[in-house]
Amino acid sequence: MKTRTILLYLILLSVNVSSYAQDRQLNLYIEDIKYDSIALSMLMPDQTMRLIDGHTTDSVKWIFEIPDVVFLNYLSANFRCKQTLDTASINPGMLFTCDYDQSSGSLLFDNKKVINLYATFEDVYKKDTDSGTGYYHLFMIEDESSPEICRSILFLNEYFNWAKNDIPHDEAMKNWLELINEYPGSYTLYKVVKLLRKQVKYFTMDDFQQFYATFATTVRNPREWEDVLNYMKEPKKLAFSNMDMEDCMTGEMVPIIVNPKKDNLIIFSASDCEICHKLIPLYKEIHKEFKNSLEIVYVSLDEEDAKDAWKKLIKREQIPWRSLVTGAKSKEVIQKYGIKGIPFALLITPSGESTIFDPRINDLSYLGSAE
Repeated sequence: MKTRTILLYLILLSVNVSSYAQDRQLNLYIEDIKYDSIALSMLMPDQTMRLIDGHTTDSVKWIFEIPDVVFLNYLSANFRCKQTLDTASINPGMLFTCDYDQSSGSLLFDNKKVINLYATFEDVYKKDTDSGTGYYHLFMIEDESSPEICRSILFLNEYFNWAKNDIPHDEAMKNWLELINEYPGSYTLYKVVKLLRKQVKYFTMDDFQQFYATFATTVRNPREWEDVLNYMKEPKKLAFSNMDMEDCMTGEMVPIIVNPKKDNLIIFSASDCEICHKLIPLYKEIHKEFKNSLEIVYVSLDEEDAKDAWKKLIKREQIPWRSLVTGAKSKEVIQKYGIKGIPFALLITPSGESTIFDPRINDLSYLGSAE
């Protein structure tokens, strides 16, 4: 009898554990085009990409098994595909739209165990990039079958628009609260609003309490939101720990901060971070105005295989300040400097204290102009 009881307990325990740890299944249905392979690329909070290969038997339905821990923590997702044309293979980017007014390569998904995304191929676009001609395939999403995914395009574009433009705080609050009031039960909007926490100098804890209170109870997660508020707390000024990295132009190992007697602005970025690149004009203005009293240095979080793309970006944008690459050290750097996402920058004073810096918000007038 005792053996039966223990066995029954173990069976129930295994059922509970397996149901709790169950993966999410994303079914991508594609019409009017065939691919050799498709992978789902999910951006994680530490800025690494989690690649999940899709499998198919008919080139129409592609199935992706997403670990629950990845699904609950990812920031955005996109698809990477491979297609053979005659004898050549290409890796086109996949863009999605629901109404032609807005399109996006990044998506967010419904909070479901099984997610269905129906998309019809519409057109091919060509775009010149640093590495050559890029191909993009545009897909129309069936709005009725995937309303939350369609809304995520709207929400992410709103986030990108806010991130790259100098929108006054009150106007930004009004825009985001209007969106939340219009879609209070949207899980994808809930995830996008959490991204705003990276701007600790822009939004306050009271702002985020207001965001949270406006969402419907069906999407609120008290523990998750507590983590957001903890992140929003005024960061303490920490002592900066210097380290050596590779100069992207010379290949030499050099310290991030060369002249500790000056204020140093360290900008963390990556070759594929479009939001980061939108801030380059602002950083150029800062460099021009404070070049006598401020040292600026770029730190690329790209992996080894993206070094060339970063170097081409530096040349194309005619960046006048030093640029370093982390390469194999990217994860170490992300952890060492507490990087939760990019764009991200640290201002280091001559005393060695570091604070988070945003060129759209923070004031450097105390440094004195170079003019």
